[in-house]
Amino acid sequence: MKQPMSSIHNEHGMTMIEIILVIVIMGVMVSVGAQFLFQSAEVDQRHAERVDRVTRAYVAMEMLVRELRIADPATVNITGNTITFDKQFGYAQDTTTSGVSYTYSPGGDILQRTGSATTTIATNMTAFSITDNGGWYTISLTLTGTLSGDFTLTSAVRPRTLS
Repeated sequence: MKQPMSSIHNEHGMTMIEIILVIVIMGVMVSVGAQFLFQSAEVDQRHAERVDRVTRAYVAMEMLVRELRIADPATVNITGNTITFDKQFGYAQDTTTSGVSYTYSPGGDILQRTGSATTTIATNMTAFSITDNGGWYTISLTLTGTLSGDFTLTSAVRPRTLS
């Protein structure tokens, strides 16, 4: 017995509507996947910037705290955005013991250390403060990131008196 013509036609392939539906569904899947990849890349970029900013803040704070810890307490002088002091002894890397200062320049958004040479300690800073709490010094610095906002680091230090 012969099969009708319409059933033979359906067995040979897909219709144009089926092909268009497959293309539309694949397009939607690709656009969702691309959006996911772009969001992942943006999150990764924000995370990398945040890690960089935290590391820079930590290094700047650690340098200042270490030097202030060996400062001669009688020589510590805070004036506005600058702290100046004489150290009780020098390091092998920097033998300078007098006139060490850390200065924050709000216009340039940088923290600089001046001793035997002037060195930029941190950039992209939005705030820096030092408070004398009766021999204890509270230091706070804020660094900014273009993607991930501000990060503030605060520490306290007291100069040691060597006998």
